[in-house]
Amino acid sequence: MVDEPDPNSSDPVVDFHLPSLLAQARALAEVSPEMRVVGLVADKGTTEAAMLTSKGTMLTTGPDKSVSALVSRELAKDILHNANPKLLEWLYEDWAGSQRRLPVIHAARQGARTGSIPYDLPV
Repeated sequence: MVDEPDPNSSDPVVDFHLPSLLAQARALAEVSPEMRVVGLVADKGTTEAAMLTSKGTMLTTGPDKSVSALVSRELAKDILHNANPKLLEWLYEDWAGSQRRLPVIHAARQGARTGSIPYDLPV
């Protein structure tokens, strides 16, 4: 089973939130397999953190007060466009079978970092 971040590109904030994001993505895939979402991890004090908190979505809060949730691809595109329009190229469609990739955006105070984590759907 795949679910491990690449140790060479590890991000401790994302690493904390990753298990929750992957569990939510799997659960969502069981009821809405066609829906594609993006994991958003936002550092405390960022506009993205304020937005997630105000929306009242299912949040996970880290020990550093960072927050995370699954967001729509449309919202993710807006966030990436505001951070750096070139990052939009990174957000590709992934519709292949039981193995999927969860795109993850880490919205930090000094920019955004992106990654994509492979995961398996339950069989």
